Amino acid sequence: MDDKVEDSDHVPILVYDAHAPVLNYPEVMMVLSVIGLCLALVLFALDIVILTQHTIEGYVGTVIWTGCIVIAVSIVSMVFLRYQTSQFAIAVMVLDTFAACHTLHSAVFLILFLTTDHYWSNFVDANAVQKKMIGATVCCMLYVVNCAIHFGFMCMAVCKSLEQSKKGTVS
Repeated sequence: MDDKVEDSDHVPILVYDAHAPVLNYPEVMMVLSVIGLCLALVLFALDIVILTQHTIEGYVGTVIWTGCIVIAVSIVSMVFLRYQTSQFAIAVMVLDTFAACHTLHSAVFLILFLTTDHYWSNFVDANAVQKKMIGATVCCMLYVVNCAIHFGFMCMAVCKSLEQSKKGTVS
């Protein structure tokens, strides 16, 4: 009987927090990652459709609102990082990473479109070209802002995770 008590003393005890949200579980992180990947694939498909239809004005609009959504997701991830668990914040930022990749892809494609001879020969109107250059600049600025936010939040999430793991080893 005493032997069993001694053995049980060496078994690590998992502490369960009753107030912790259900979204702590790694399965949820995986599901969110898959959702983020599916969202990215849908956005890439949308890119292909828009590019094949040669509606560059619609493409500029799509890239701009996508960039805004990316920044919104980054801000949401910051809120969850501050007020929820770091695991859920990291899961949200996985989705944010896919969205950021799409924004970079969109900005690069748009710049290539703007700088090719085929593009310049199709648009002679100087005002149209100027509008599209402004659109490309806005897309790139959105991406840079998102990268800065995303990198900062990811560092915060990693620091918070390390802090929690240290607390777990101490207790």
